[in-house]
Formats: sequence, C-alpha cells, structure tokens
Amino acid sequence: MASATQYGLIILGNSGVGKSFLANVITEGDIFGHQFKATSVTHITESADVTIGSHTFTIFDIPGLIEAKQERIDLNKQEIDKAFTHRSNSIIIFVFGQQNGRIRGQDIVAFDAINAAYSFRPESLILVVNGIPKSRPDDYEETTVTLLQNLLRSVNVTNNNLCFTDFINVNDTGEKRILKNRLLPIVTKFAPKIHHKKQDIQTIVSELKKSENEIQIQQAKLEAEREKHRQQVEAQKRIVAQQIAEQQRRAQELQDKQRQQEAQRAAEANRRAIERAQQEAALQRERDRIAAAVSTIPAGQTYSNSVVLNGNTFHVYGTMQGTITGYGTIRLYDGSKLNGSVNGDAIDVMTSGNVSIGGNLRCRTLNIG
Repeated sequence: MASATQYGLIILGNSGVGKSFLANVITEGDIFGHQFKATSVTHITESADVTIGSHTFTIFDIPGLIEAKQERIDLNKQEIDKAFTHRSNSIIIFVFGQQNGRIRGQDIVAFDAINAAYSFRPESLILVVNGIPKSRPDDYEETTVTLLQNLLRSVNVTNNNLCFTDFINVNDTGEKRILKNRLLPIVTKFAPKIHHKKQDIQTIVSELKKSENEIQIQQAKLEAEREKHRQQVEAQKRIVAQQIAEQQRRAQELQDKQRQQEAQRAAEANRRAIERAQQEAALQRERDRIAAAVSTIPAGQTYSNSVVLNGNTFHVYGTMQGTITGYGTIRLYDGSKLNGSVNGDAIDVMTSGNVSIGGNLRCRTLNIG
C-alpha cells in the first residue's frame, strides 16, 4: 500500500463515457488508449504521474465497471480495488455518459455501487457529465443538476462539484487545450482524501440490470413530473401574459387619448408661437430697415443701435457703439470712435486720421490711413 502522502487522481465510470480521453487531456499526451467502441477499450488499469497545482498525482484510467458478462465485471472490480490500494489518498473523478442528453441509468448504478464500497468524500469528489452537444437547451445544466440530486441520494450534487464538458473534436489541439484549462482549475479546488474500502463492490449482472431499469423508470418519472410542472408554468405564463396584454391595451388607449389631447394643445401652442414669430419678424424687419437706412454718424454724435450693411459704405465721424453686420465698407474719419463690434467677414474697414477702435473687430480687411 502506498504512503498517504502519495496522491492519486482516480477516474471512474462505465465504458464509453470518455475516461481515457479526459485522462489524456489532463496529461497532455496520448498515454491512455481511447477510441469510439461499443465495448470497453481499457481492460487493465493504466497510470501516469501528472503535476496539478502544488501536488503530483498518479492519474489512473480504470476499466468501466458495468459490462455484459459477469466475469468481465469481476475483473473490472479488481482493477478498481488496485487503484484505491495504490493511492487511497485520492481525488475521485466520476464520469457520466449521456444519450441524447439523458443521463444513462447504468452510470447511476455504477456510481452507487462503487460509492457504497469506498464512500466518496465530498471534499475530493468531482462529477463530470461528458461529451454534451454544444447546441443543447439553455436549461440543460440546471435540469441535470436537479436530476442528479434526485438520483444520487448518497451525495450532495451542486454546481460546485458537477462539471459539464462539451463534445469536441478529439484531433483538435485547440479544443483539447480549452477542455484542459476548464478541468484543471476545478481539480485544484478539491483535496485528496483517504478512501477506505468498507465492502466489496456489489455487482451481479441480473441485479445491475434490475437497478438500471429502476433508475430509468425513476428518471422517466422525474422527467414526466418536470414536464408537467413546465406545462403548468407555461399555462400560468399564458394567463399572466393575457392579463398583461389587457393592461397594456387599456394603458395604450389612455396614452393615445393623452397624446391626442397633448397634440391638440401643442398645435394651439404652435399656432400662437407662429403668430408671435411673424410679429417679431415684422418688427425685426422694421428695425433692420431703420438700421440699414443709417449711413452716416456726424461728428459729436453717438449712435448705439445696430447697423446692417447691404453693400454700402458707412461713414463714422462721431462715435459708433452699436453692432455692425452685413457686407460693405466702414470709413472711420479723424476724431471718430468705434466702440461697438464689427461682425462680418465681408466688411472692409478703412481709417483716416486719428481714430479710436475699442470694440471687437471681425472683418475682411483693415486699412489704416
């Protein structure tokens, strides 16, 4: 028997669930034989050392427990016992297969039989449902957790100790690396624990078949209850949806009425705004006409209103404090002051004599004479 400080990673499950493939993924090699066959590929236990985290584990690929012939089952039991004898201090990975997403009854039977013999420790037990199609229902994992919680009465099945792995191309190195990167962090969350054999693994073919049939009946019953519950939920959803639809219809009617009233008020407000805008536009046109009519500020006078140039020349002898816009020419004469602002890229400013410019000046040209 090995020392308790020697750790094992024992991969259990029936034939064809992918134990050897997962062992190869973890070790990044092709140590363990695997291929798609109806019967077991592994007949004797194979092992290899692998470092995971801070521990070195001996990883065991053990033959599947349940097969058609009793003598083959008895040999498989011996191989399982050998692995626990060599590395009693181990993490256990139990792999479940599935058919069209449905957990196989024989895998439940095998788990119960080995667990009854070695009493898996929750701190060291990882459950894997392997080879699931990527295009599976959104609630597949949730419903499978619930199903296994009902079928595996002897262990506490949670999202922490149950792992789902996708069906992948076994020749795709990238997909295998992704799978390894998914598995190893899960393994590091668990600790090796010593597993003592309490009894022989009870496996008589006739009893196994009977247990498998009972599991299938139980699973079918659970699925029927789940489907009944789903239909009840869907019926309740339809009732709620109808109630919501009626509430929405009434709310929509109220909103439509409110929108109609708001539209009428908005139309009236818009009409009044147009009238005010028309009145303001008329006033502005009059102001612009007056501003445009001014062409000269005599000496000694101050002009504070705005002036719009329309291509004409604006003569300043006195003081201009308003804003000048438009296009044209501003002539500033000796002694004049431009304290207002000039805002026009098409305005030319010409000065003669001593003038004062104190406002903002944006013009096309400034000629100082």
